[in-house]
Amino acid sequence: MGYSFTNIQLKSKGKTIDVNQVLEALIDGRKLIKAETEDEADIVIAIHPGKDRGWVTVVSDLFDQDDEETIECARILSEALQTEAIAIGCFDSDYLFMNLLDVHSSVDAWAACGHFPLLSPRRSNFSAWKHYVPDVAAFRKAMHDRYVFAEECLKEAESILALPAEQSMQSVITATEEAGFICYRYKQEEKEAASDPPRFELCSRWPVKFYFGNPNIVGFLNHGGPSKGVGVMIGGEPFDTHKAEIERVELQFHGPKGEWVFLPVEMQERIFEHDDKGFYGACPSIRIPKAIPEGLPWKKRMEMEFNHSINVRFYLRRGYRQDEPCGSIQVSLIPLENKAGQAGIVLPL
Repeated sequence: MGYSFTNIQLKSKGKTIDVNQVLEALIDGRKLIKAETEDEADIVIAIHPGKDRGWVTVVSDLFDQDDEETIECARILSEALQTEAIAIGCFDSDYLFMNLLDVHSSVDAWAACGHFPLLSPRRSNFSAWKHYVPDVAAFRKAMHDRYVFAEECLKEAESILALPAEQSMQSVITATEEAGFICYRYKQEEKEAASDPPRFELCSRWPVKFYFGNPNIVGFLNHGGPSKGVGVMIGGEPFDTHKAEIERVELQFHGPKGEWVFLPVEMQERIFEHDDKGFYGACPSIRIPKAIPEGLPWKKRMEMEFNHSINVRFYLRRGYRQDEPCGSIQVSLIPLENKAGQAGIVLPL
């Protein structure tokens, strides 16, 4: 498994970069407010002041592993600070690009190393770098040499660009105070939704069918205010006709320290609408996190979905009738404080 990262380098041109100007340019138009603590932060903008007033490094959740957004943010910073900005992106150590942007001089230069898994975004145009590197031929060679890991080209190009390789390989994971970064934390400005009733929807990914033996997992996200307590409903024709039986049901979610928690659910037989047989169990103690704020970058949202989801995890075994197709099963998660906010899915077994 390789290394993936994105960052922006700003040329200081011998003077101190105005950090407030960097922050204002990046958060302009975004509904972000300062976070008081690290735990409540949705977004971090980490800035490394660089060495000898050479290059300043900017890393943030705002553009993390989003090449197009990284380039756009680099363009914004180049224009706001009237300096060169280099957007750097590395994909799994297989492909690395450097996009030099100097908006004031209308320069847009590209250099890449390695092999992109699909069609490369752009071709390198080394001639456009001639006013920014002392030796274009040496720079071209550094980017075209073969490496085990694509990011190794940054070490070869370090002396040519006067950009420390250590700074040019930073990611949101490595950009910490201990590494010399100053971290500014923000949270998404939220509408007044704390009093909204809990309302579940399916996560963006779900299975295509259910299986015997293997665990079946269906994820749900709350789109309302925080709450407590859920009910689990599993039913369908296979239970009524004794083609399937429930072996075990549990709720899978993240605990306060990010660890997986598996909470058993005691299911009781129930008769639902249309006289269908099914099972129901309640967990009144489970905490339902509030809705994820709108407007977050896609990667940050995916991380929060992963951490905030409540998953129904269940195992099925065959019933005594095994000679016919099984039909479909419905799985629903119900907030106890707002049963109208339940969500579910019906899939074949």
